Amino acid sequence: SYANSVRTVNGGTHESGLRGAVAKALRNYMSVHKVKMKGVTIGNLDSGIDVFHPAFFRADGALYAWIDVDGNGAFDPGKDGVDLDGDGKVGQGEVLGLIDARVTGPRQMTSILDSKNGLYDPRRDWLYADTNGNGTRDFGAAAGFDDKTPTFGEPLFVAEDMDGDGKLGVAEKLRALKTPKVSDTYFDGVVRKRGAELSKTPNEVAGLHGTGTSGIMVSGQRGFIDQVGLAPDADLVMAVSQKREPQNPRGGLSDALIWMVKERKVDLVLHEYAPWAGLHLDGSSSHEQLLDQASSLGIPQVVPAGNLAMAGDKHAEVDVAVGGTVTLPFEVPAPSPLGTHTFAHLSFLWRDLGVPLTFELKGPGGTVKTLTTTNTQGDWWDTGFTVAYYSWREDSPRGTAMFNIYLIGQSGQQAGPIPHGAWTLTVKNPATK
Repeated sequence: SYANSVRTVNGGTHESGLRGAVAKALRNYMSVHKVKMKGVTIGNLDSGIDVFHPAFFRADGALYAWIDVDGNGAFDPGKDGVDLDGDGKVGQGEVLGLIDARVTGPRQMTSILDSKNGLYDPRRDWLYADTNGNGTRDFGAAAGFDDKTPTFGEPLFVAEDMDGDGKLGVAEKLRALKTPKVSDTYFDGVVRKRGAELSKTPNEVAGLHGTGTSGIMVSGQRGFIDQVGLAPDADLVMAVSQKREPQNPRGGLSDALIWMVKERKVDLVLHEYAPWAGLHLDGSSSHEQLLDQASSLGIPQVVPAGNLAMAGDKHAEVDVAVGGTVTLPFEVPAPSPLGTHTFAHLSFLWRDLGVPLTFELKGPGGTVKTLTTTNTQGDWWDTGFTVAYYSWREDSPRGTAMFNIYLIGQSGQQAGPIPHGAWTLTVKNPATK
């Protein structure tokens, strides 16, 4: 479910709002505290991170000359090389390969701005020494590398484009990347530290979102790459938690935050998850109170409104008149390249515990169910046992009533689709206000 939500977020309207929120919060932090981000440690609680990405290493390695093998006065990836051993020639394992960085549009994964073109652009691309000559950059444990190797793989470089012409001149040199900007990762309680086991951090598709938010904050090499994060000199701590407990659904997130604050002593924390359903949104949950405690210690908690604020299809506010009825439509989208929808969670909040609202749900096929406030064990929506539904009411200590609805698809022992199409929920108010 968490991975699916990440993919949905990537395909929705979250990204632009995220950039604005993170940028504004970090700028405010730097302005108020009048600090340079070097020496600052940022905590990111998100889906994961690609610790092997060239953008997450510092340009603090040695300086090397490159050699124009064919003498044409231009750099040619796959032909020209780097003089790693200082003997003045390109030997075995010194040919330079290109990591052709791709710029994509905000709503699709196609290249724009002629970014992926096979040509080396010092302002956005990276180079690597193809030490084994196989034509690709090898990295990570599977290729025999670990934390003892700078950049966890074959050497990476940026160009010192001294004249700023966007080309690698014959007299210009290469700076090796070396130190990871990621200092620690925390994956469901497993800690991996820089210099020890950081290179063993899981690198999964679900981590695309966390890689993106981390890039907004710390990516790139200032003075070499044009597009860098807001704080490219800062250290980053990435925490991931998929732990879900029925009695404490945010428990894993809380554990991760406690670790970042107490053990890693981060200077600020970005919270990149969007569990709007299932929360009273009134600050009463233990996790929200934990954020308040961390903030009171002088550690800003950056919590972008993201999906909830920007997307009109994520939430609504309605009045239900005395003795009245309101019908609320919602849609379960059809299967798409992003996947099939196998889970839906809707929550309804109201500010008076004395109002006993009732709820009735109608599916695309016409089936109607009156929902109870105590259906925590679940019931079957259909006779084929393919969709289960749950409903229950939960009141917060601060006087907010919440009614939850779960729809869960099942196909044998695996997750199955929820019927897609138009659903409607009828809300009735029998109260006198």
